[in-house]
Amino acid sequence: MIGVPRRLLLAVLALLLALPAWAASRVEVEQGGVARWDADGIEACGMDGRTYRPVAGTCYYPVDFGRRPSQIEIAIYQRGGKSQSAWLVVLEREFETQEIDFPDDRYVDLSPEDLARHHQEQAAVKPLFRRGWSTEPRFTLPLGPPAGSLPEGGGFGARRVFNGEPKNPHTGTDYAIPTGTPVLAVEAGEVVLVGEHFFSGLAVYVDHGHGLVSMSFHLSEAAVEAGSEVAKGDTVAKVGSTGRSTGPHLHLGLRWRGARIDPDWLRDRFADLPAVE
Repeated sequence: MIGVPRRLLLAVLALLLALPAWAASRVEVEQGGVARWDADGIEACGMDGRTYRPVAGTCYYPVDFGRRPSQIEIAIYQRGGKSQSAWLVVLEREFETQEIDFPDDRYVDLSPEDLARHHQEQAAVKPLFRRGWSTEPRFTLPLGPPAGSLPEGGGFGARRVFNGEPKNPHTGTDYAIPTGTPVLAVEAGEVVLVGEHFFSGLAVYVDHGHGLVSMSFHLSEAAVEAGSEVAKGDTVAKVGSTGRSTGPHLHLGLRWRGARIDPDWLRDRFADLPAVE
């Protein structure tokens, strides 16, 4: 028998060890996007070491807009003890830069009092994004519109520069809508917070179960209060220009299982969600 060179044997062994990573099913998702996995008999989904319920028999995998490009193992668990895994590949997304001249320096160079207020408000908001991860979803997809007549939105993930100073990326989508326009619940849920916040202005947070929270900012008035139950399409507030805002508009934000995601993926672009094949 002709001997096989050691270098060739090592190369073949390395290829075999790497096989599961490149041979497994995969799906590519941009930062701030969502992947889906459809299969028969799904009972649970897996991502980042956690398992959770599917939504109407489908697994969804939200990717935070700040997550670095990487490869994540995801899974589905099916009836009869069967399970499958795949690779979710996070792709870098090019977010725009918005330079904004803000007339009120108070919202750019915060005083110690305003900074303390902001930190106090965030301490009340952050727990909302950790609640309900194990609860049943109260929503169906795609989500409904946040207003009756909706122009094209924009600004999700934008790197914002106020008066020449770089600030945190924008976490939602903005819609230029006149003051007083009714703001609608994108799905059924519980109103978990209504508050007048330094940056967000008058804000309404709705928990839709399964770790999905929708947020409406810069409102002129609220039509609900904390503890209220809302149905899809109910009026929760009216558009305004409160907080750090340069004009009337609606800011719609979504957090799903802690991930800051582009609302368009669960609305207008829902049919185009990348899926595991």
